[in-house]
Amino acid sequence: MPFGLILLGVVVLLLLVGLGHRTLDRLYLTDRQALAVLAAMAAGSFVDLGGRPAGVSVQVNLGGILPVFLSLYVWLRADEAAERSRAFFATLLTTLILTDFALFVPFDPGRGGWLDPLWLFGLVAGLVAYLSGRSRRASFIAASTSVFLVTLIAAAREWAMGHPVPVNFGGGGLLDATLISAIVAVGLAEWIGETREALAETSR
Repeated sequence: MPFGLILLGVVVLLLLVGLGHRTLDRLYLTDRQALAVLAAMAAGSFVDLGGRPAGVSVQVNLGGILPVFLSLYVWLRADEAAERSRAFFATLLTTLILTDFALFVPFDPGRGGWLDPLWLFGLVAGLVAYLSGRSRRASFIAASTSVFLVTLIAAAREWAMGHPVPVNFGGGGLLDATLISAIVAVGLAEWIGETREALAETSR
């Protein structure tokens, strides 16, 4: 079973036992909506849509691209312009750091020894997304969007050099990296946020 589907299953179990409600509230999702999105991601992970624009093979994995649309939804629903700006710059910074990271680590599944580099990208993206976004919403947006943008930048760079490399947005393990990134970023934001709130209550 693909690792991404295992992660989706773990998240579903956490939601079913009542964990993550505060995070869902921050992301403007009810339990049912979140479960529907996760189910769509799982089903969509088996569906690739593609074509050959300008003779280049381009595919889009429906499950892997859904987090990008969910991030856009959260960004548009954000209450304050300051939070939308923070999410935008967090996404930009995370994407830039991942793009530089890709120059030294193979952005290719199955290479890199004991740790799949796409999982490593997910961990790095999640950490940077939290540090730059800080809030649950901004961290989620930066984490869920940056892996897709790095894929787009890498493909555009190859195409600009005359290398018509095929690309699969959201597929080929990129769903795994996106999920790891989002879980790490939101998990850190949730844990640190809860810790700060508990300390604030204690100091009163």
